Amino acid sequence: MGAEYAVWCGLDVGKQAHYICAVDEDGQRLFDVVLSQDEASLREVFGRLAERGPVLDVVDQPNTIGALPVAVARALGLQVGYLPGLAMRRLAQASGRGQDRRSGCLGDRRDGADHAACAAPGRRG
Repeated sequence: MGAEYAVWCGLDVGKQAHYICAVDEDGQRLFDVVLSQDEASLREVFGRLAERGPVLDVVDQPNTIGALPVAVARALGLQVGYLPGLAMRRLAQASGRGQDRRSGCLGDRRDGADHAACAAPGRRG
């Protein structure tokens, strides 16, 4: 069965930096990085991901601080999806990941990974 996307990119947006976690069809992590809040960095990463095929970029805040990453992704032809924080947390809890959500890990890193995992079919952990 073919996938509609080659890459699922979870983006936890922040005021100074964003956390990006991207996975491929097999669940292999392609990116697991913190990016500064600037267009050049976003274009570079999104461009590299787009080389692998169609990309779904999943964000937690499409407006305000998330406006730049959404605009850059759309300008590069990436599909953009919105996953509200509450929905993401519920999916993470259902997959058994919610109980240790803030226990000693960087929240942005976990959120970006959860966004990518929740968006990718069959990738919940």
